[in-house]
Amino acid sequence: MRPHIRNTMTTKQRSIPNNAATLYQEQGYYLAKGVLPASLLNLCQAALENWVDRQAQNWCSEGKVGSSFSDLDFMHRFTALWDAAGKPKYDRSPRRSLVEIAPREMYQVLKHEALLNLAQAFLGTGEIVSHGVWNSRPKTPKGQFTNTPWHQDGQYFREQAHLHILTIWFPLHAVDADSGCLAVSPNFHNTKLYQNFEYPENGFTGISREDAMNLPCHPVDMEPGDALCFSQLTPHRAMPNAGDAMRWSMDMRFVATEQAMAPALDFGMVARSEDASTVTTYDEWIAKWATE
Repeated sequence: MRPHIRNTMTTKQRSIPNNAATLYQEQGYYLAKGVLPASLLNLCQAALENWVDRQAQNWCSEGKVGSSFSDLDFMHRFTALWDAAGKPKYDRSPRRSLVEIAPREMYQVLKHEALLNLAQAFLGTGEIVSHGVWNSRPKTPKGQFTNTPWHQDGQYFREQAHLHILTIWFPLHAVDADSGCLAVSPNFHNTKLYQNFEYPENGFTGISREDAMNLPCHPVDMEPGDALCFSQLTPHRAMPNAGDAMRWSMDMRFVATEQAMAPALDFGMVARSEDASTVTTYDEWIAKWATE
């Protein structure tokens, strides 16, 4: 059996301090240290391993690679496949693929108690929708294709940017400024929603280069179990992955149920409520994806 990074995940789950919500409101983000248990990270890795298996099968069947590199560990297998295949473009946000190949794992992730506890703390309510737009960002080393530029999540939901949409971003391994951590601009979440700018080199929507030059860049080093929480107006970007291994991460979004509308509800779920009968079941959630 090939080694897995999850075998080394021994994080002891912590609680956030009482002033976390105040700091989040003041600076636009909050780094919650050690709040995510290994069980959550293991679910994410299991789903992503299935995705790598599928990509290996596809590239083998297309004749792009002659080996599935199944002997390599999780941190290096996809990089080896990608290099051998000639560094082709791939699904840099494999949301639907993850639902197809690991539906129960992703359902458990999207309504995991640790994430919902954070959402409740920062949204200020126990009536929570797990947003239908969530992502994994498999980030290869030294690849421009996955370099997300400065942006606000509200740029993707402009008609809902006045609503509080909480993003929780977390890596499956240690990250820093050299291995693809996120960078944020503290205290810029109360300024404005920037105009959309399309980056021609990779097609990402973000903040224009001119406006981005005025943003302070604060890279956020993180360990497995850490969660970076920020609002829909907080400018952020991914630092380049200058290492030799993948950058594996997940980002989930949450909104108060009373404010939830499409696209939050289209493929999302009521994840927590005092009325348990309103919480979206697995069958109800997976049926939404089957109708697209």
